[in-house]
Amino acid sequence: MRARQSKEHRNDQKKSVEVLHRTQENSQSCLDTPIWRPAQLPIQWADGSCAMVNGIFYLMGGYTFGTYADGNTAFTGMYAYNPETNLYTTLPNPPNAHGRGSIAVAVGAKIYLIGGYPLGSTVDVYDTVAVSWSSPRVNAPNNYTNGPVAVYDVNGDRKIHIINGHPSSRFHDVYDPAGDSWSSSSALPPSPTQFSTLGVRSDGKVVIVGGIPAPSGNRAMIYDPVEDSWKSGNAAFPFDPELNESGLTYGNPRENPVFNDKLFIISGRFALSGRHFTSRCHVYDMNNDVYTAIPSTNGIPRDGLCGTFYNNRLFVFGGRYATSSQSGSPCVDALTVQRNVDGSLGYAWSPNQWSIETFSVYDPAGTILTPGHNLATWIKTGEEYLYYWRADALNPGTGGKVGRVYAIRNTTANTTIQFLTIAPGSSVTVCKWLDKKFGTSVGDTLTLQVQSDDDAAKPANIYHTIQTLRFTR
Repeated sequence: MRARQSKEHRNDQKKSVEVLHRTQENSQSCLDTPIWRPAQLPIQWADGSCAMVNGIFYLMGGYTFGTYADGNTAFTGMYAYNPETNLYTTLPNPPNAHGRGSIAVAVGAKIYLIGGYPLGSTVDVYDTVAVSWSSPRVNAPNNYTNGPVAVYDVNGDRKIHIINGHPSSRFHDVYDPAGDSWSSSSALPPSPTQFSTLGVRSDGKVVIVGGIPAPSGNRAMIYDPVEDSWKSGNAAFPFDPELNESGLTYGNPRENPVFNDKLFIISGRFALSGRHFTSRCHVYDMNNDVYTAIPSTNGIPRDGLCGTFYNNRLFVFGGRYATSSQSGSPCVDALTVQRNVDGSLGYAWSPNQWSIETFSVYDPAGTILTPGHNLATWIKTGEEYLYYWRADALNPGTGGKVGRVYAIRNTTANTTIQFLTIAPGSSVTVCKWLDKKFGTSVGDTLTLQVQSDDDAAKPANIYHTIQTLRFTR
């Protein structure tokens, strides 16, 4: 039985690879259609990395559900995405689980997958021609569990430069793939960061923007490989007027999203609270130290996404929603960059297959409600895969407590999707997960229902917001 399963597994992988090769040979490009949408990921995915080899995106590392503090369900698989055919192919699993914050680097036809939680110094190598992994390689000298950035062949040295990846320690390590050996550069970046955005200028200089903590003065860090030295830019990352914050902490993506010497920073998170996400996007002119705002992404803001350019289109995969740090996103967005008649660049996001629906309800102070009371009801109109539930207890006052229990229920199927308790003294309660499915079919009736009463004075005014991401085919 074991031998037969192994043979079947090999045959499945062979079929997947054959599909990949056929899609590479397909002469009809999905990108040529007037209205084109990138296919969404087969999984929810965040904090991973991708590498491009011969026009194919290879997606690996990161996690699919949970955070490292909650057990971190690392993504142990691997996909190839062909932008020409808009199809995904399943590839052999990496030999090790490179969870949150790993980095993938293409070296010719091979991909080096480095670090990630919990094996921060482990290096595995994938051969895109042989369609196989090899391990172990010599471990890295430092532990990269927090999203380092990396670049290959700086100034023609044919080596991989791993930079930072820790919130308090500065790293600049150099890996020689040919000799399978490591060395550490004495030229360290000005600030320690994790989850930055890296770009390479046409003159070979390496530029890093954002990260945790935000670099000193929230300015770009620039590495000159000829002088083997770092310096900081003069311009600070733009202030966000909507969030009333400055200091981009999670820049996205990390894999050299550069077009025409401009570095693209897509969505992300800001520094003051560490939990304020933004849908705003910017390009950083790496030659002139200037930031310019470009159109925001479609849908809900997220960080921890990855991606890079294919021709003149930037693909960004997955990420983590603003509403929860514990769940990955299946979303894929594509930004087309075009040169206008006057020489300027124009930007347009492809239509997204996810739409946002928001339901709100107010539970006023002093009310005594029996279990089963419906506060809100709506009819399911599509496949609502994901939701976010927030309850604000405004002005809780003194002498009373907040302890009422609520539930989201599918009354058509007579099932409870999620309970939420307003904890005593709490002002805000947030549902932990963002992967709960609403119902099983279109037309189901969904309700926000009271499950218990706290039997005490109720000075709090409780305001519920339920936001769903609805997938439309």
